[in-house]
Amino acid sequence: MASEKVRDSVEAATMDIGTSSSQLVLERQKASHLTQYIAALSATIGAFSFGCALGYSSPAGPMLMANATEDGDISLSEDENSWFVSTINIGALVGGPLGGILISVLGRRATMMFSVVFFVGAWLLTIFAQNFAMLISSRIIVGLSTGITCISVPTYIGELASIDIRGTLGSAFQLMVVIGIEYAYVFGAFIETWQILAVVCAVPTVIYLVCMIFAKESPVFLLSKGKQKEAKESLQYFRGKNYDIQKELDEIQLGLDEAKKNKTSPKSLFTSYLFKPLSISLALMFFQQFSGVNAVLLNLTSIFQDAGASLSDDVSVILVGLVQVLATVVAGALIDRAGRKILLIISSSLMAVSLGKDTHTN
Repeated sequence: MASEKVRDSVEAATMDIGTSSSQLVLERQKASHLTQYIAALSATIGAFSFGCALGYSSPAGPMLMANATEDGDISLSEDENSWFVSTINIGALVGGPLGGILISVLGRRATMMFSVVFFVGAWLLTIFAQNFAMLISSRIIVGLSTGITCISVPTYIGELASIDIRGTLGSAFQLMVVIGIEYAYVFGAFIETWQILAVVCAVPTVIYLVCMIFAKESPVFLLSKGKQKEAKESLQYFRGKNYDIQKELDEIQLGLDEAKKNKTSPKSLFTSYLFKPLSISLALMFFQQFSGVNAVLLNLTSIFQDAGASLSDDVSVILVGLVQVLATVVAGALIDRAGRKILLIISSSLMAVSLGKDTHTN
């Protein structure tokens, strides 16, 4: 009897060891997603801040034209408001290329933190603006920070995300942009002065800075700078303590080495295998922007005021922002199932019908 009990105990212990070993192997094969979701959420607060900057001018413009200030010193004409609304694009035009340089020199995380300096400076300039020049300067500076954000945040997320959730996390950037726009629209409907609205729109930027202070740098950037130890620690943090990162680390290093060996020149862009996809990508971006979507979003409140719609201007603007949020959520859910091409065809067709109907009506 005693020998049987001993045998049973040994067998049970062996089974437990086998089960524990199997579980450990599975854990080491499967990356943890929690830290990646947290890091992506922290980074996309920058996209939220970007959206606030875009959405701000829609409610703030009519306030400025109506002289709705605390002291009544600033009042914009329609032409001046057009400059106030549109100059964010001048800053963004510079911020994009600048962001591309900074992420390679300072790093992805450091560049995102650097953009906060421009965000905060722009909002402070807006809040304490005493004249038209200060308002224009604030919009150019905030445009600079949005351009940097458009480069640094997607790059950071793409480099920290596991391949199985990269698409989902990548779509979060655009989602947070439109949520930020809606945030500005909603508060613009209830706040009476553009200074207080600027304070409310500046709050996400402060949260963004705090989150990025505690974030880890991209393992890809660290490897590109020869910081093997820091890169390993960063990748281990994003994948979980039980995940075996060595294979992925080797793949990243191999990709960096190949990129150094196969440096492309401007001339190589005209080769057939690069020129066709590059042309398609540029055409998509060009026609999307030249549909006038940004001009509409930046002036939405004024557009509904001039249209004399049956719904109130504020409700109409909030509904448009809500539709953007819902459409982005649906696209994010379908992008890996339906495919990019079919979604682009559907969305561009709907835009063409909408613009065609507006032209016919006018």
